[in-house]
Amino acid sequence: MNSKHHRASSFKTLPLLLGLISLTLSATALSPSFAQSSDPSVRPEKSRSHKGGWEALNLTADQKAQMKRIRDASKAQRDAVLTQAQRDTLKAAKANRENRRQAYAALNLTAEQRAKLQEIARSSKQQIQAILTPEQRQAWEQYRSTQRKSRQPM
Repeated sequence: MNSKHHRASSFKTLPLLLGLISLTLSATALSPSFAQSSDPSVRPEKSRSHKGGWEALNLTADQKAQMKRIRDASKAQRDAVLTQAQRDTLKAAKANRENRRQAYAALNLTAEQRAKLQEIARSSKQQIQAILTPEQRQAWEQYRSTQRKSRQPM
């Protein structure tokens, strides 16, 4: 019974985990290599989706550098949790522009992996929140709220 309860609560927290991971990864648009790419395969709809998000926060150069360090550290930590096959699956999903949440759901994560990824996401979110001003945090939360509402079925 306890195992069922733990499994059920793990599935309830999976959307939170994926949301937090998305939050961490969504800042990719700030990456200089992404922003300066002349490659036509770069996803313009991805960069457009952040107007009003990270761009509206008017991050300082220092904040952008800190965000990059947080994202890089978070990615390294996530990669250490996932198996090579799981990393390959995510890489293929990204290349195919598949939904990130669905890609993570298809990884068949163990309870231990799920817990570690949740902690990484929580830590990353806390670190990101810590570098934002109160006004930036408020603007970000408002943006996220709007995004969540727009994804809800009518």
